[in-house]
Amino acid sequence: PHVGEIYGVGDFVFIPDVAKQQQEMNEEVNRLQSDIQRLEKLKVSARQLESKSQLRELEREQLLKQARLKQAQLKQQAAEREALFREQAIAEEQRQLAEAERQKRQQSFQLTMLEQKADKLRKELGSPAAALGMDDAVKEIKEINRTINKL
Repeated sequence: PHVGEIYGVGDFVFIPDVAKQQQEMNEEVNRLQSDIQRLEKLKVSARQLESKSQLRELEREQLLKQARLKQAQLKQQAAEREALFREQAIAEEQRQLAEAERQKRQQSFQLTMLEQKADKLRKELGSPAAALGMDDAVKEIKEINRTINKL
């Protein structure tokens, strides 16, 4: 690979090095800009010499360099957008994981509280059948079970 590193166990995975890609793109942009400046100087000297064919050749070469510069800049912008997108995706994933963990802790806490409340009520009432009567005890137990199952 030109940029990045290969690592893994068994199946190798290519991970691009965004910083190195950025540096290479910046070097390419700088090189193309210096070429354009050099061509501008040659263009001025060609005008002074009134060499039309040389002038046309220089203009053609300059247009090609400008097109390459534009292409390199577009690649650079695409790489920057991709890096930003990756960072945002990672941040969103971490936020979702934290939210899921928070909800899990909250549900666990609520379940524990309901179980403690049910145990406390059982201890206070002793046998539900003795305290409420058989029908009322069955209704109470079903209600407690429904509440626990909702969580």
